[in-house]
Amino acid sequence: MLRSVAVLVLDQVAPFELGVLAEVFGTDRTADGFPGYRFDVCSPDGRPVRTSSGFQLIPHADLGPLQDADLVAVPAHDRCASVPEPVLDAMA
Repeated sequence: MLRSVAVLVLDQVAPFELGVLAEVFGTDRTADGFPGYRFDVCSPDGRPVRTSSGFQLIPHADLGPLQDADLVAVPAHDRCASVPEPVLDAMA
């Protein structure tokens, strides 16, 4: 059963796509009978990333939660940017 979701945000993340994930998995709707999830927003080093709209986003964590997550989601981001090696290792 899906219990934990980790969202990996990279530089130039698309805020709409991140928002959809946050709305679906990060909003507590257990009072309405829907399942609850542990929801972590992660960046490669736990530091803020810039969105494609120009504002910064502060994640909850570094790459740690990806290891135990039942679902890892990566919202759209700048495809031309290189993916840091630690991210590739964490996703392997």
